[in-house]
Amino acid sequence: MEQERTYSGLISSIKKIVANNSEKVIELDTILLVGSNRNIKNIDNACNKDSDIDIIILSDVDSFQIHTLHMGVKFDISIVNQNNIINFILAAFYGSPMAGKIFSSIGQHTILIDKKKVGVSFVDIALKIYTLFTRTCLPNYDVNHIFLHNLSANFGDIRKTNVSESFFAYNRVANQLFDYISKLIYPFHTSGSYRGKVFEEYLNDFQEKMHKNINEGSIFSNLLVDHYCEKFSPILQSNFKAIVYSSLIKKEILLGNITSFYFGYDNLISENTVLFLSEEEYLKIMGRIEFVSLDLSNIVPCFSKNQIDTYNAFLIILSQRYFSSNVDERKNILNAIIGQFYDNGFKTIVNNSLKAILILKSIQEVSNENVIIDLEDFHKWLLNFNIAFLPNQDYSYFPKDLQQGLLQIFQYMNDYSFLKELEIKVNYVFFGIMKALRINIENLDL
Repeated sequence: MEQERTYSGLISSIKKIVANNSEKVIELDTILLVGSNRNIKNIDNACNKDSDIDIIILSDVDSFQIHTLHMGVKFDISIVNQNNIINFILAAFYGSPMAGKIFSSIGQHTILIDKKKVGVSFVDIALKIYTLFTRTCLPNYDVNHIFLHNLSANFGDIRKTNVSESFFAYNRVANQLFDYISKLIYPFHTSGSYRGKVFEEYLNDFQEKMHKNINEGSIFSNLLVDHYCEKFSPILQSNFKAIVYSSLIKKEILLGNITSFYFGYDNLISENTVLFLSEEEYLKIMGRIEFVSLDLSNIVPCFSKNQIDTYNAFLIILSQRYFSSNVDERKNILNAIIGQFYDNGFKTIVNNSLKAILILKSIQEVSNENVIIDLEDFHKWLLNFNIAFLPNQDYSYFPKDLQQGLLQIFQYMNDYSFLKELEIKVNYVFFGIMKALRINIENLDL
């Protein structure tokens, strides 16, 4: 009650805004004030009039947002269905601006009202999810392919001799590039000025490059675009094409008609197996057998062409050598590989990513079954959730050529300028190796 009296002026304004902008009657039992204005007592105290007053209301209605100007101050109010927390997390992961903003702003919060005592649990869930997912850079293969395809298609236009054409070509490529980098380094939707905060936090050289770029007179000059293209996407196109793995394709491999291939994922949630074929193999089977092509690539961001070629060669060896092995034999090889990831300093990155994927897969399964889990039950589950993976670190049975190939790839991964670059490389390489052996998350003894 003391908190309500302290913030009574602001709470009164919030009630008026919600009443005027909602067709339904919404119980305001839990109200959170988040972001840079989290300590204001009333509208007149807003410390940053150019920044929204960000409000989260936990309710029983379907989630929606209210953007409005009230007494000269911008309000951004998010009404969140407290009984649908798992779909809210999935929405954030799949790029919802509303859900992403809430996770991004929850670190600065004040609970104004919490009559049902769910506000503290909601904040704790959001903070735990935010902390875990910002410490991972999970591969998103289809999004990765789309951005690289667009960059490849448009990059040539920046070399136009016409100054006006070149300028707008740089504008388009720059937007595509920074959208792509944002997806790589940050798990939630970003836009506007907040993206600037994310880039400054995770890219050590961003301020320096930006200031140098501005001093040269153009925010879209060659310097910024070329630097970050070279850093994050030195390779825009893959020499391997993805197809759906089927019984017919398996038969072709067994007959020796397909000899240059490796296995991969469609995505980390469904974990459907796809096959990557060299262009030569792809052309050989085109028109001879039926297959379904996929718009996917397995390019590791930040890897050069030589590094990609070495990595692909390693995946080909794994996929072909253990093609006929049973799942336990393939798990033994993967366990040895994970042990080497651990021994070479990548344990925390791998564990965080496995934990994040397990959470996503678990809540996706619950969502698919339309099971309702209330906020408090999910909070209890999340508090008790953990993994305890013990890889086999007896490498006596692990082939020497694989050890040497893996160590070479580790050297590529360790050549990084900032932590996010390392996390990106480790995760793309790790999950690529895991799928080359046709091991799903559920096969691991976590």
